[in-house]
Amino acid sequence: VAAHMGKEGDATPFTDVTVDNISKALHKCGYQMRGFETMYNGHTGRRLN
Repeated sequence: VAAHMGKEGDATPFTDVTVDNISKALHKCGYQMRGFETMYNGHTGRRLN
């Protein structure tokens, strides 16, 4: 999310970031709110399980 928004990310538990805030940011970037996206291998194009 931070990379898409051009911001620096901090994944420590000592920030005020909540799951709701991350969900809204994902949705704003065009992703599903809970991060359930299909991912693919960048080299083979195969879907990851």
